[in-house]
Amino acid sequence: MANFNFDQVDQVENTSNDNKITFLKLQDDGWYAKVRFMYGPGESFAGQTVHNVSEDPKRPKYVPCLREIGQPLDTCPLCKNGSKVVAQFFIPVYVISIVSNVRGVQQEEPINQVMLFQRGTTFKGSISSVIRQSQMVQKPIVSCIFNLVRNGKAGDQKTNYSVELAGHDNTTLDQLPPRPEILGSYILPNITFQEMQEKYGNGVPQQAAPTYPQMPTGTTPRTLNPNTFGNNTVVNSGFQQQTPGYNQVAPQAPDLSSGSPF
Repeated sequence: MANFNFDQVDQVENTSNDNKITFLKLQDDGWYAKVRFMYGPGESFAGQTVHNVSEDPKRPKYVPCLREIGQPLDTCPLCKNGSKVVAQFFIPVYVISIVSNVRGVQQEEPINQVMLFQRGTTFKGSISSVIRQSQMVQKPIVSCIFNLVRNGKAGDQKTNYSVELAGHDNTTLDQLPPRPEILGSYILPNITFQEMQEKYGNGVPQQAAPTYPQMPTGTTPRTLNPNTFGNNTVVNSGFQQQTPGYNQVAPQAPDLSSGSPF
């Protein structure tokens, strides 16, 4: 346990969450954030090719794909095992404020904080719009203020985001807090080939199949005669059904593949 003097308490509180990355989330249709996309002169948006290794379809967990474009599949253990490659943008934004829209009434809340905005390839059109509008006013991207607008009700899987240029100035990256380092963080661990091979060598981990109680040794399975069920048509009077355990249909796990966190 680390010790500190009484007059150091402010330093402890201010540094205890240094590694925490806050995600920008707009809760409902019509909400928007006033943001600066944190890219300076000569910089632009860059995406990551990743694999989803989560067992929960509603809560993805990504690791970087180790294969570059044009390299063979065995460059990445997950590619070799058939895991799908997806593209994600982990976009650092300086959020000036968030404007809520409840029953047509807008309310603006100051934020003034660096956050992370994570989107897939559906955000590509908005990225092109940010680049184009920044070039029109001949400013670096960070010097432009955009309204980042949510289009879609809460929970709508077809939700998308649009961008509107709201203004520009001479703000530089040096005047803002540092950008979060995504690669190597808990959001996107910097995993090695060996680590990936050891952890996912047989593919993404799956939940273990359910087990059922076994019959005691020497127990005779119960014989079911179709004639014992009323109003049933007997197809084969010699039919017998034997089960490896108790006389019940083994339950199947429910399908939880539908749904989306967006």
